[in-house]
Parts: sequence; C-alpha cells; structure tokens
Amino acid sequence: MKKLFFTLLFLFFIYFALQALFYFFGPGHNTTYKVNDFEVKEEYINKQENEHQAYVFTISDGDVKFYFQVFKNYENQSKIIKEIKSYKNNTFNCIMPIFIDDEVLTDLMCLNENTIYNYKSLDNPDEELKNFYDSLKKYIPEDDLSRKDNANIFTLYPNNMQPNYYVSFASYKGFVYANPTNMVLNTKNIFKNDVYDSYLSGYVDKYYVTVDYSEQYGYSKIYIYNITTGKEEVVTLSRNIEKNSYIQGVYKKSLYIFDRSNKIQYEINAENSKVLEVGNTASGVTLYKNGTSEHVSAYDCAIKDLTFAEETKEENGYKVVASTIGSKTGYTYYAKKNGEKYKIYRVNNINKDQYTYLFDTEYLDKIITVNEYIYYVDEENIKYYSDSTGIRTLATNDELNFNQKIKYQIFYQK
Repeated sequence: MKKLFFTLLFLFFIYFALQALFYFFGPGHNTTYKVNDFEVKEEYINKQENEHQAYVFTISDGDVKFYFQVFKNYENQSKIIKEIKSYKNNTFNCIMPIFIDDEVLTDLMCLNENTIYNYKSLDNPDEELKNFYDSLKKYIPEDDLSRKDNANIFTLYPNNMQPNYYVSFASYKGFVYANPTNMVLNTKNIFKNDVYDSYLSGYVDKYYVTVDYSEQYGYSKIYIYNITTGKEEVVTLSRNIEKNSYIQGVYKKSLYIFDRSNKIQYEINAENSKVLEVGNTASGVTLYKNGTSEHVSAYDCAIKDLTFAEETKEENGYKVVASTIGSKTGYTYYAKKNGEKYKIYRVNNINKDQYTYLFDTEYLDKIITVNEYIYYVDEENIKYYSDSTGIRTLATNDELNFNQKIKYQIFYQK
C-alpha cells in the first residue's frame, strides 16, 4: 500500500511538472471572453519561432473591431483584460482596455474608417470626448522630461530610456552613448576639430565605426567602438583610404567603403575588427540590393556613388518604411506624404487591414525600429513611440534642425 501511495505521488508530481512546463514553455493559448458589452479574443504567443512574446487581441463591438497587441509579460495568464472604457460619437468609436492590476498599456484608441488614432494625435476632439479623456488621465503614461543629462550638444532624458536599450549619437567630435543602467551620457572625443560631415563614419549594430578626420593625407586607421561599453579597437591599414572615398552601405556586421582614387572596396567587419579589401578593378565590386549581392565595375563606382539599397515598396498607396519579424506579432510601418512631412502608420502583421496612425516626420531615413518601438527625428528631438509609452522624447540636439547628417543608433541587448 505504501509503495502504491508513493507511485501515485510520483505520477502526480510528473503530471503537475508537465503542466507547469507547458504553462511556461508551451506555445501559448487562445481564449474568448466578454468584458462589458465587448467580445475579447485573446491569443498569447509564447516561445514560437520568429515571433515575439505577446498577447494579440481582437476586441469586437458588433461589427466594429479593434486589432492590437501588448508585449507585457503576464506569464501565460488568460483573460487579462478586466475592463474596457469606451466612448462613441458620430466620428469615433473609442476604447481603452484596463488590464489586470489596473494597468493600462495603450492610449485611448479611437477608430474611424478602419484607422486607429490615439487620442493624443487627434487635432480637434469635441468637448464631450475631451471630458471623457480627462476622466482617464490617471491611467495615461506621459512624456517625462523631469531629469536631464547633458554632453556636448546633446540632452538626454533618462526617465524616457527603456530597459535593455542602449543609445548613441554622433557628435562633431566623435560620439556620445548611454546605457540603460547608469542612464548618463558618456563622451568619446575622437577628432581634434569639429567635423560637420562625418561621411566615413557609421553605426553597425552595436558599433560606431569611423576614421580620424584630423589625418591630412588619407586615413591610415579605422576606429571601432562598442557603444554598450565604450571599448575601442583600432585597425591600422596597410594602405591609406583616400579622402574622396564614400560609404556604400552596411550588410550584416560590416560597413563597406569604396576608395575612388584606388578603386578599392573595403569591408570593415565591426564584430571581429578586421578590414579586408574585397573589391577592385580586377574582381569588381559587390553591392547588396534587398539583401542580394550583385557585381558592378569598380570604374563605375569611381564615377558615381553606387550604394546598397532596399527596394522601395508601396502597398495600397502607402510607402513601406520598415517591418519587424513575426507574422503574428510583428509590425509593418508605412508612410504617406502630407505636405513637407510624412504621416507614419503601422499595421499588425497578423491583420494588415487596419492601420494605426502614429506621428508625422520629415525624415524617413532617420526612422529606426526595434521590437515594439519606433524611433524618429522631430525637429531638434529624437523621439520614439510604442503603444505602452505613447510618444516620448529621448534626446534633444539643436543641431538636428540644421544638420541632418548627424547619425544616431538604438541597440537592444538583454
């Protein structure tokens, strides 16, 4: 009898252990439930290949549907929406989900003609909608500019930094960088004099790659800095790169430079700090178009700038700006020209029929997408957006109003 008891106890232990493993490491769950008068379809995506860990929602009010997702880790808990605040008028159908623990992970989402507008992006909401929004202010995340850290010509707002996100900004003397632990700007002055056009400098993943523009007769060294640590690597070249060279692009972990005078293509691998001659008049030069290599003449590269490029795609009259991984949990970002600026929209890859308007910007080439965040330049500010934060100001640099050649980088590392 005693042996049977311990056998049953062991089997119960195995059963609950398997249940726990499935709970935490399984693919997730699907459930449908009612909140107020809304139907909520909730899918938790967990440990699925090429997907983020996220909750994907469809909230239905009759024929009206809201599609969105949140990246908060609720550890496979289900039915995590506990209340839905709602408002309707002749123009908008608005909702704000309230999650367990009284958490809010979105702005008030207002739907009009299958496009979602966050309340803060509305130009002229009526008084009734304003009053309704005021009643929700205790839930709404705000841009927090209360703390500042200054270095060179940059101001960083540490309270708006996100965990595990490293930032770096090119300066006229080199670059500055900040990590998410200390949240202060560190300065790396590389050049003796101010450099307003750092045409042979660029970011590759978590590295800043540059020459020393103080050198008079071409460039004899390549400097590679890790923006998460500030560590420096210097590669001395066997042959100087001439000053009339240009950057062709970035592919994987490497920056490619073409030297017009010598008709040589160099690959600078930032990860292993190696510089290789990979193209010349004899072998030709490799360009990467949409991730595919093609060979061109070194003479052609000397005559005009031939650079790497991604094909500009259009869908439904919108220009595709960027896309993140995940057929279920990824995003695709679109732009539509509006006067001097572009309006930026986003769709969930799992449902591309509904757009969310995010913000306006003049500079599509300054957009960086990392996970659920999209970073961009707005006049003298570097800002970002996610559903859980709204628009936040990460840093300010007055020179951004005058010099759009200033580069910046965002790098995510757990």
